[in-house]
Amino acid sequence: MTNPDTYYRLTIRFSNGETEKFILREPVDAGQITDTTRFVLVRSHTGHNHEMSQVFLASLADVSFVRIDRLDAKQMRQRVTGLTGSFDETEGPEVVATVEFL
Repeated sequence: MTNPDTYYRLTIRFSNGETEKFILREPVDAGQITDTTRFVLVRSHTGHNHEMSQVFLASLADVSFVRIDRLDAKQMRQRVTGLTGSFDETEGPEVVATVEFL
């Protein structure tokens, strides 16, 4: 069980230098990435009705690293560099993502 004031920033950096950043509610277990893992699938949900706003699929062959950083509510209010969207004190971030390794 996670602290309701804790979020995680997922950073995916590609071999060409581009990065994609997402906010996650749950941490990612490193054991999910094995030698047979080929893709990372990130689904971004907007609002409380969980409408899917973005689906992001990347081949791990093109990824140079995947990084997870723990963020608390205070850091979220300070608009951590590279993150977009708004943060509501009672409801949390506007967009929250889920990640799956395939």
